[in-house]
Amino acid sequence: MNKKFLVALILPLLLIPLASFAYAHNYDYVEKKYKLHVGTMWANITYFHVDYVKAMDKDNDGILFGDEVMINVFEDDCTWKVHIMVDPVSGGFVLNTTMTITNLGDLPWTVTWARSGTPNFYPVWDNSTDDECWDYMDDPKPVPPMWPRELWSWDIKYYKENATGRYPATPTQFVYKPGNNFTVVQHINLRQPSTTAESALYKQIMGSWFYIWEIFTFESEELIEDSSWTFPPLG
Repeated sequence: MNKKFLVALILPLLLIPLASFAYAHNYDYVEKKYKLHVGTMWANITYFHVDYVKAMDKDNDGILFGDEVMINVFEDDCTWKVHIMVDPVSGGFVLNTTMTITNLGDLPWTVTWARSGTPNFYPVWDNSTDDECWDYMDDPKPVPPMWPRELWSWDIKYYKENATGRYPATPTQFVYKPGNNFTVVQHINLRQPSTTAESALYKQIMGSWFYIWEIFTFESEELIEDSSWTFPPLG
């Protein structure tokens, strides 16, 4: 066989593995991926209970709930709301309630229940027999006359609840982690007039509508800083 022909035949065969070897080492990869999940701020009313109510049975049918006492718990535009209407209210009226708000998201939050340095509760009366809509309290307006202090009592307590127990809470005192509860235990009482002066005050407010407005603000916990993390681990 012609030696030149043999070399011409063998050379390409020898080059094939060399080409394969070169091709396999022409490319290499390093890959980095980020996966970021936006946390959820989620404060839901998970429990609302009337612990005790004492009210006038206007139509004498022995039923208060859904009749003289109307309670609606619902979500509206990403805000949980409780609307409580009692009609009529008289001296001796008592309403005790417990409300639990649970952190159902994955961001820890703190809670505040005071507005602009004023108490959270906002009991007012408009000295009118008109029943305004629920949005009446949402519109900015001059501070109306207060419900006469001599005729009512008010008590409200706040608690943080987690796996270890229940703790009295003040605004922003605790961080509520996912699954923790913020519980509000509340008492309101329209007293029976016991003096001539109180009776005169009661006559002034007869037929009026009273509005109590409470706002709870939930804020995500502050971010923390840290450094540094190294690969491979030091040491």
